[in-house]
Amino acid sequence: MAATGPPPPDWEPIVCGLLWHDGRLLITRRAGGLVEPELWEFPGGHQVPGEPPEEAVRREFEEELGLRVQVGRLWMEQHYRYPEGPAVWLRFYLCKLPPGTAPPSSTQTRRWVYPPELALYTFPAANALVVTAVQEEGMPGIDV
Repeated sequence: MAATGPPPPDWEPIVCGLLWHDGRLLITRRAGGLVEPELWEFPGGHQVPGEPPEEAVRREFEEELGLRVQVGRLWMEQHYRYPEGPAVWLRFYLCKLPPGTAPPSSTQTRRWVYPPELALYTFPAANALVVTAVQEEGMPGIDV
C-alpha cells in the first residue's frame, strides 16, 4: 500500500498493529471516553515523541493486551480528521506472534476474525480504508 507521508506537525501520530494468526486478525473494542467509544478497532495507540513507530506498536500491545508481538513492515497509513475531534496520522503495521506463543482467546473486548467477518463489526470512520483493504486483499505476506 502506498504511504501518504507525514502530515502537518499538529496531527496526532497513532500506530496500529494488524496482528495476524492462522489467517485471522485481532480486533479490540474501544474504551469509553475515546472518540467513537465502544466501536471495534485494531490494537494500538499514541506514539510518544521520539519513539520509533515500530517500538510504539510493541509497547501498545504490551500495555493494552499483555502481548509481545513481532512488528513487520508498514502496510498502510492515512490522515484522518474527526469532524469534532482530533486530526490523526494513522500508521498500520503488520504483526505476528513470536514463535511458540499461543494466541489469546477471544473475549468481550477482543476477537479473532477472518477478513470477511470485519463487516460484522462497527469500526471508527478513521479505519474505513484499512478495513476495506483487508477485506479485499486478505492476509498480506508478513516479513518480520
